Amino acid sequence: MIVGSVLPDQAKNAIGAHSQHRLYHLLSFGATAYLLTLIGRSNRERFYALLFVIALGTALELAQHLIFHSPFEWWDVRDDTIGVLAAAPLGLWPALHRRLIQEG
Repeated sequence: MIVGSVLPDQAKNAIGAHSQHRLYHLLSFGATAYLLTLIGRSNRERFYALLFVIALGTALELAQHLIFHSPFEWWDVRDDTIGVLAAAPLGLWPALHRRLIQEG
């Protein structure tokens, strides 16, 4: 995901990444958030994992802006964040389910 994010536009076009640009952001950042929440050992770690993935998306957009002198794409940060927020309940469900069963 990181390498793909900082590829030049010609390389992204060659592999077809621009044709499904929004979907790529939603799925890649959502999947990353999902996996990190699954390996978190506490709610705090899971919450920090979600924040980390959003910060990573923002940092990658800033890197693209600085490296390629392209406009900072806030809509990509928005799509990254939507992907993270959509994946969060899925990643947090196993921990919540365990807690509900232990208390019930």
